[in-house]
Amino acid sequence: MYRCFRLKWWLAVLAAAAVVVSGTAAVVAASAAVGGPKLLLPVIMYHSIYPSRTGQYVLSPADLESDLKYIKDNGFHSITVADLLAYTKGGALPDKPIMITFDDGHLNNLTYAVALLQKYGMKGVFSIVGSYTDKETVDNRQPSYSYMNWDEVNQIIASGNEIQCHSYDLHQHKNGRVGADKKKSEDAAAYLAVIRADTEKFQQDMLSHTGKTATAYAYPFGACSKASEATVTACGFGVSFSCYEILNKISDAKSLHQLGRFNRPSGVSTESFFKKVLKNYK
Repeated sequence: MYRCFRLKWWLAVLAAAAVVVSGTAAVVAASAAVGGPKLLLPVIMYHSIYPSRTGQYVLSPADLESDLKYIKDNGFHSITVADLLAYTKGGALPDKPIMITFDDGHLNNLTYAVALLQKYGMKGVFSIVGSYTDKETVDNRQPSYSYMNWDEVNQIIASGNEIQCHSYDLHQHKNGRVGADKKKSEDAAAYLAVIRADTEKFQQDMLSHTGKTATAYAYPFGACSKASEATVTACGFGVSFSCYEILNKISDAKSLHQLGRFNRPSGVSTESFFKKVLKNYK
């Protein structure tokens, strides 16, 4: 018993000592396995980025830049899904990590968001709807309403950002199903078949066009349940995103499902928005 206790104590000491300095950002190694504190991870959810519109799911480039400046000035460092998965396997993260996500695959994300992310030395996680991307062509490209095609998705990847899955064709309310959630009358086997077929189509498309597959699933409309989580996990996604506006506490791989995200609407100042996001950040 004494030897076991001493071993755990030394492991905890080593974990605490695993904070080193890399450039301007402290690097923090995972310590949850030896009873260390859980990592706090705010995740921000953006949608359309466009200068002449406002709404719950539209933000101006100026407001996005204000947010990114706030993030940088307050010592936060953006991470990707790949970074988060590596952390739960013993990898390191920068001090005060934050995840910046963009849903739906709007062309204006490429037009406006990518350059701003680069300006502030940050990376974003862009979750696209496969069927939207498939339908886009090279003609009549308008940032105000178009979605990215696969060439543009590859530009996102080439810029150092990450592409993830927002379903292939479940971003809709149809035949009693809301997004990727289970219908009330649907049995588990039938539901698994629907989600598996949709995600396999997405992964096949993404692989053929980019050479990569997604490792995270962003639930359309945030519609999810215990049944949907088990099914998405069975389809091979190590991370999933909900729309619950909560601060995430990361410990191990199991804590990476139904991660909370704070939707960023227009009409709210950067300071007021992040006051809400970081209310419980200590």
